[in-house]
Amino acid sequence: MSLLFFLPFLTVAADDAANNYVTQIEKRIMAVWHLPQRSAGLTVTLRMNLERSGRISDVRVEQSSGDEPFDTSAVEAVRSAAPFPPVPVALQHLIGDLVIVLDPTPLPNNLPGYEI
Repeated sequence: MSLLFFLPFLTVAADDAANNYVTQIEKRIMAVWHLPQRSAGLTVTLRMNLERSGRISDVRVEQSSGDEPFDTSAVEAVRSAAPFPPVPVALQHLIGDLVIVLDPTPLPNNLPGYEI
């Protein structure tokens, strides 16, 4: 799975913290995501509100995959995976409105499991 955050700004100092934070969120989501059978090649863009504590609210589909069961399963996975760890100080700009793209396709072993 890859998890792509649309980050407005990321400094070099925040890079390690961002990588670790994204990996933690990705693992939590994948642990609870019950993918529909026909999920290959699908991606969904979600918008949510992230609080400093890691709590989320207002999770909704921003751009549909075109497959309603897949989109619904992604929203439910994010809701079930929350709350996430508290947002690190270096990533305080993530607090508030956040857009993520969920793609459950496994990545090759030599690639990171996230993009920033």
